[in-house]
Amino acid sequence: MKYYFIIRDNGDDLIGQFTIEEIRNRHLAGEFRGEFLATEAKGCSFRELMRRGGVKWVRVDELLLSQTSPEPATEPPSSSAAPSSSSSEVQRVTVVDVDMKFGTMVVFMIKWAFAAIPAAIIIFLIVSVIMLIVGGSGLLISH
Repeated sequence: MKYYFIIRDNGDDLIGQFTIEEIRNRHLAGEFRGEFLATEAKGCSFRELMRRGGVKWVRVDELLLSQTSPEPATEPPSSSAAPSSSSSEVQRVTVVDVDMKFGTMVVFMIKWAFAAIPAAIIIFLIVSVIMLIVGGSGLLISH
């Protein structure tokens, strides 16, 4: 099964990686406009594909017209970042790059800091209980 990268027509915003069926369904639902651009993923990351250069982009509506028959269902290559079709299968993923806009990263880090507060409180309580037990047992031994 082939996977395609989809970008907006202005060329600077990656929407994601999809199969032709997912592209067709999202196009019919109105999520993908016909002028969005698509290119075959070829088993590599979007960033790596862009570094290689020579990428041939086609409009989504043209891609859908060229794909008249559904492709046979086969497993994606293991090097692909595409999701597995089997939910019981464990698949390891290695993240090599995170491409985020600066403002999005700032918001993410603030949320991360607030999420760490309950964890710090729980760790403090656990350490306090351990210190109370260890300190209390020291009092029993000395008397």
